[in-house]
Order: sequence, then C-alpha cells, then structure tokens
Amino acid sequence: MAKIARLTFVTSLAVAECLKDLYGLKVETKWPNDVTIGGRKVSGILGETSSTGEKATFVILGVGVNVNFDTEKIFPESIRLTTTSIEKELGRKVGLETTLKALLERLEKKLDLYVNEGFAPVLLEWKKYAFFLGKEVEIVDREKKIKGTACDVAEDGALVVRSEDGSLTHVFAGDLLLRSC
Repeated sequence: MAKIARLTFVTSLAVAECLKDLYGLKVETKWPNDVTIGGRKVSGILGETSSTGEKATFVILGVGVNVNFDTEKIFPESIRLTTTSIEKELGRKVGLETTLKALLERLEKKLDLYVNEGFAPVLLEWKKYAFFLGKEVEIVDREKKIKGTACDVAEDGALVVRSEDGSLTHVFAGDLLLRSC
C-alpha cells in the first residue's frame, strides 16, 4: 500500500511545479498531500483505493486547486487565514483550460518518472518544495499528538520526526502543523 500512498507525492509535486512554472508562484509542499503558498493551502490531494489483500484493484486521486476566486469572499472566516487561491496570489484571474492542461501534462511527466525510475527521484524533487523540513512541527491524528523536528520524509512516505529526547518516529498519517518557537 505504500506504493499507492506515493501517488499523492507524485501528484502534489506535479501541482507545485505547474504553479511555479506557469505562474511564478513560490509554492511549497506540505506533508503528506497539500501544496501551499506562504503557508496557506492552495491545493489538496486525496486518494481512494480498493484492494484485495496487498493488491490494489483501483486508485482514485482527487486534486483540488483553488484557482479563480477570492478566498475572502468565498470561504468562511474559520479557514480564510489558512487558504489562498491563484487569483488572490496574482491579483488576477487565470485561464482554467491553460491551468488544467499544464497540470495534466506535468502530472503525466511525474507519473512517467515514478513508473520508469521509481519513487526516489520523485521524492528528491518533492523535498525541494518541502518548507517544513528542519522545522518544529506537531502532527495530530485521532489518537495522539507527536511533537518534534521534521527531519525527513522516508522512502515509504512516512514523515520522520525527531523528538526532544532524540528518538525518531515515523508518522504515516496526520495533520501537520508548524509550531511557533
């Protein structure tokens, strides 16, 4: 199943590169499945799988990109500070067809890279956008909170966090929050 989870990294890398190259935006990847600008979410990727044992029967990836709308007018106050859109960042609307075409082309290239060369080169490129690495983080899931320094993202997609006592924890799911020091 780790191979399937890697597809969210492939996809968020494609989104990040597309927005950077097409619009000159300073984008960042946020583990495990978001793309941000200035710490504000511009894109999210959700995956759904069906499997029989260890074999996947299908994978569906949903990609959302906030494009042509004013987040101040559209979103409720509770999430306005944590989201943005391409329009908000550029101060203008952009062509939806142009954006979609560029994103699909970039996604195809990244999928080819993954299929032909494996996950390592994808992860290496993804980490170039991973602003949170080396920073104090808190990961929250349903059962617990993990605090420490985000050290790395492992080959299986796990976030590697170093606790204050120096121990390393591999986190496979949760919501990543940057901590103020």
